[in-house]
Amino acid sequence: MYLVTMAETTKRTKETKTTESTKPKTTKSVNNSKPVSNPKSKKESGISSKSMVYLNGIFTLVGLFLIIAVVLYIGLRIVDRDEGVNDRLDVIEAQISDLNSIPERTRNLLIYGDEQTNPDSPKSTSIESEPVLGDLGSATIAIVGYSDINCPFCQRFFNETLPQIEDEYIANNTVVFIHKDYPSVGGADSENVHAIAECFSQQKSDSEYYDYIKSLYATGESLNFDTALSIAVDEFDVDEGELRSCADSQETKREIQEDAQEATSLGFNGTPSFVIGRIIDGSIVEGEEVIGAQPYTVFRDAIENQRNQ
Repeated sequence: MYLVTMAETTKRTKETKTTESTKPKTTKSVNNSKPVSNPKSKKESGISSKSMVYLNGIFTLVGLFLIIAVVLYIGLRIVDRDEGVNDRLDVIEAQISDLNSIPERTRNLLIYGDEQTNPDSPKSTSIESEPVLGDLGSATIAIVGYSDINCPFCQRFFNETLPQIEDEYIANNTVVFIHKDYPSVGGADSENVHAIAECFSQQKSDSEYYDYIKSLYATGESLNFDTALSIAVDEFDVDEGELRSCADSQETKREIQEDAQEATSLGFNGTPSFVIGRIIDGSIVEGEEVIGAQPYTVFRDAIENQRNQ
């Protein structure tokens, strides 16, 4: 009985050990364990960084090539443009050469659009009490110019042609020049500028008056009351209050209108327009007309024509 029991106990003990040995072992988790590094991940990360460096190098090279291409393109365009400009300059020079081969009278017609002088249409105008450039007591010929200070063609005459006339004729007392008001281009601004100039002549000598209006024409700009007044006060030391009062007066405006109406009665409808003729009794000029900012040679021929009559 006892032997059987011991045998059974021994059998059960062996079965229990066998059962425990067959159970899976569990690993106790540790909360503060360090993460295990992955060698493969490190390798993959290294390849990605090298790839980025390689790509950046490629992008840099492509950018440099693009910049070089743009610079070359611009350079070629500039060269093409310069060649085109040179071609056009050659054409212009050829045209000028052709124009110079045309007789002077015909050339002036092509440039200015109509007959610049008309000796067969005599003109007569008064120069009494007008400011005179030159020696009226000695001269035999006068040029009377109807002009607008804001007119670009009038500016061309004063800046380019009148100096030549002064050198050749006015300096030796052969010719005098008389400036008359014909504000037909700049509207109210021109009328105001001419009013300032008219009043300037009442404060200063004839020579100073012509120095003043030459300075106005020399600006090459469209002037107004304030700019004309500023030049008069700052450069010629005129009385500003007196000049303002005179320019605003109805008498001054009437004098300017009379000059403009006189130009219209002579058949002049643009500026500048001129009467070139002999001086009669020191107050009348009778002669021929010249229309527009003609070259010096046109005025020279008209002067010589009048001297020979």
